[in-house]
Amino acid sequence: AIIKGLIPVRDAARLVLRAQVENLPYSAHQADLKRAYQAFARQFGPINLTNTTTRVDEETGEEKSTQRRPNLQPFYDDPDVWLVSSIEEYDEKSQTGRPGPIFSERVIQAPSEPEVHGAHDALAVSLHETGGVDVERMAELLGRPGEEVLAELGSSVYLDPIRSTGGREVWVTADEALSGAVRTRLAQAREAAERDRRYQRNVAALEEVQPEDLRPSDITARLGAPWIPVPDVEAFVAEVMGVRTTIHHTMEVATWSVDKSGFSGKAEATSVWGTQRRHAGDLLDDALNQA
Repeated sequence: AIIKGLIPVRDAARLVLRAQVENLPYSAHQADLKRAYQAFARQFGPINLTNTTTRVDEETGEEKSTQRRPNLQPFYDDPDVWLVSSIEEYDEKSQTGRPGPIFSERVIQAPSEPEVHGAHDALAVSLHETGGVDVERMAELLGRPGEEVLAELGSSVYLDPIRSTGGREVWVTADEALSGAVRTRLAQAREAAERDRRYQRNVAALEEVQPEDLRPSDITARLGAPWIPVPDVEAFVAEVMGVRTTIHHTMEVATWSVDKSGFSGKAEATSVWGTQRRHAGDLLDDALNQA
């Protein structure tokens, strides 16, 4: 019965908010909300009626309070339960409720129309509304052809050579076009430019943001790094320690194991590359597993 009584309250509150968001007349919906709320309150009391029970913990002597909301609790599974709760101003001391502002005031302002003075303003609106570069929407906002808008945006947007297929043009922001795997993007742009000269600007811009090649001395290879192939680690051990061994790497759980039999009887295993307590095979295993 409580759920049945709250449904008209919820529906009327939704209609009030929707009308206000869409800048439509809403006083009739407020009147419907008032009638639904009064009907519920007459039968069940305040929507946010709260019963507080206090008990004393026998072990600690501490008072503990528990609150129940008998009118809201049956409605907890409804996604708009807290919207229904919010329409009422409830006084816990007197256990009385009264209609909140939604019954008589505008509580939500309709979204204001964006001020668009140029192509970059239109781009900002497009990104906000669609999350991307919508040429048609920008042209609509400015009342100008899409080609003019794109020309004004200049290097702020680029034609995407991968997603622009089948006569469909997909434009992206410079932040997207000139970041990420820029070497791959450059190769893709060069290939696209062979069939469409418009991609030459992508090529020129991407060439400007290419990172410098790393020299071997700039790369630090650490034992246990997952990108180092097992044969290379085995070759390193053979060259440096003079031991031929078998190493296993389980990438799924990031573990390495070393066949330590090759280190037995090697003086260097306990004097140069290890100690009497931990020979080189054990230390190699620890290093690979970063123990």
